[in-house]
Amino acid sequence: MMKYAAILILVFTLPVMAGKVTFDEKYSVVFPDGWKKPDQARKDALVYQETEKGDASFAVAKLALPENAKADLKGTLNSMIEGFKKSMKVVGDPAMKEGAIDGKKAQFASVIVEADGQKMGFYLVAIDAKDRVFILQATLPAGASDKSREDCMKLIQSFKEE
Repeated sequence: MMKYAAILILVFTLPVMAGKVTFDEKYSVVFPDGWKKPDQARKDALVYQETEKGDASFAVAKLALPENAKADLKGTLNSMIEGFKKSMKVVGDPAMKEGAIDGKKAQFASVIVEADGQKMGFYLVAIDAKDRVFILQATLPAGASDKSREDCMKLIQSFKEE
């Protein structure tokens, strides 16, 4: 019995190692050590995890495109930002930039908001995956650690089609 108790203690004290998470059959992101699934999952996300400290979260969502439709990545992110404005104050002009991830066209946005006197930042990425658009969203409160910020950038860069 003591042997099992020791194993349980060891298991619960080991760091969380989330690793690679595959979604929508052939896409993935790689979570750094110290990220975990929260007790309550986000129903609108294919993938959702947060740091053990709770100072950052990362979500992946999917928007299906109608047949023969072309993705409007910038319009998609602008719509998200307009949605933020309905419940929060967007500070300054969000920075937007075109680019690519894993060879796919992408639109990047960095948004700072203020809600209830607290500042928070979002890294948003819309990725054109032919018949769908993936939205990557990293959420960081103003007090997030440098490591959590770096982890979010690594998560975005880890997006792959397998």
